[in-house]
Amino acid sequence: MSERRKHLEFLRRTAKDAIWAGDYERALTLYEDGLALARAWKDRDLEDLFTCNRATTLIEMDRSDFDLSRVKEIVLRNPSSYNGVLAAYVAANAHEARGDFTRARFYAQTALTKAREIGHEELTGTALNLLATLELHESRFEAARDLFEESLARLESEGESLSRQAAVAADNLMVENPVSGVDDAILPMHMLCLRDMGLMLGEYWDLTALAADCAADGVYEFQLVAPPLRVTGAVGSPVNPIAIK
Repeated sequence: MSERRKHLEFLRRTAKDAIWAGDYERALTLYEDGLALARAWKDRDLEDLFTCNRATTLIEMDRSDFDLSRVKEIVLRNPSSYNGVLAAYVAANAHEARGDFTRARFYAQTALTKAREIGHEELTGTALNLLATLELHESRFEAARDLFEESLARLESEGESLSRQAAVAADNLMVENPVSGVDDAILPMHMLCLRDMGLMLGEYWDLTALAADCAADGVYEFQLVAPPLRVTGAVGSPVNPIAIK
């Protein structure tokens, strides 16, 4: 691998770590730096990859100031490559974020078909996961469950099923004890989770029925879907959590 490629890969890894830490602004800056360098060095593959990474980050930030046609051009130019599959997946996410579920389903299905063609299990799993989420938009819960199960099986085969904790939910007022016992700190768990880790907190959740169901069948694992409202700059949102077993 050339020194230039090593540098660009370093930027991508650093950006990914920033995303896990919840620092999307830093990740975006790193992806934009990488994109500029890839263009200057005329590395089309990495330019395409950084274009997709940048678009994905903006979608996560509830922003749409990127050229979706550029992403789709990657799909058309390299439909049976890693970048082509990734671009189809990004296009699907972009359309989902804009509420255009018909186009989102088309591009998600394209990503799934091409991922299977090139034998990429991780991309196959992520495409299945997105298709399952789109089924939930239509309240087709059984179809969503089947897709989620297949997605999990694919990701497990690649060692990707265990992710980092994404959220903590509780049935009480604020997840932590308001009397923390920590000097000079109000709600220290909130500061650690929300501010420092990017870990979301769920409050006032009604867990009674779910707890009873788990106790009845002895199954305590399930797919949880709880999308917040898409409000740019919001610090909290009501959710409609669904547990799929």
